[in-house]
Amino acid sequence: MIEIKLQEIAQKRGIDNGYKLQKETGFPEGMAYRLWKGKWKQADLKTLNTLCNVLKCTPNDILKFTPDEE
Repeated sequence: MIEIKLQEIAQKRGIDNGYKLQKETGFPEGMAYRLWKGKWKQADLKTLNTLCNVLKCTPNDILKFTPDEE
């Protein structure tokens, strides 16, 4: 399972809502809102790269991987 920790890391950087995320990243409003709310279905590397550059972090800071139970 992959857990999304975007809000946690963004708030540490002064971004406390989807609107501010949109303004900082340049993402379309709907996309920024989905990312902020953790409603990701998939993320491409360009999106992840932009988030990491804006938040000055690594993908590992935004995403947490826990193996699925068998």
